[in-house]
Amino acid sequence: MSPEQARADPEAIDERTDVYSLGVILYELLADARPYDLGRGSLRKQIEIICSTPPRPLAEAWSRREPPAGLQSVVRKSLEKDPAVRYQCVSDLAAAVDGWREEESS
Repeated sequence: MSPEQARADPEAIDERTDVYSLGVILYELLADARPYDLGRGSLRKQIEIICSTPPRPLAEAWSRREPPAGLQSVVRKSLEKDPAVRYQCVSDLAAAVDGWREEESS
């Protein structure tokens, strides 16, 4: 869940919350790991981690060579704590992924 969901702030939940969730899924698909080590701690501790701890950099979880910088940037921006810094809508995230793919293929 996004930090704004974890804080139970219904006024802050919008499409950027979905962008965050898609960022988590993208991270998991790429790294076969989660961006946070939530462990088996209490729900309160897990919420604290989601709201205040930066996600583990993709490069640290990546099991192969260093992930491309552009891909790391896309994942990092989709997991920003501040919704104003995140991609503003799902189509912006999709465009960033497409742009990275085009850049890599050229």
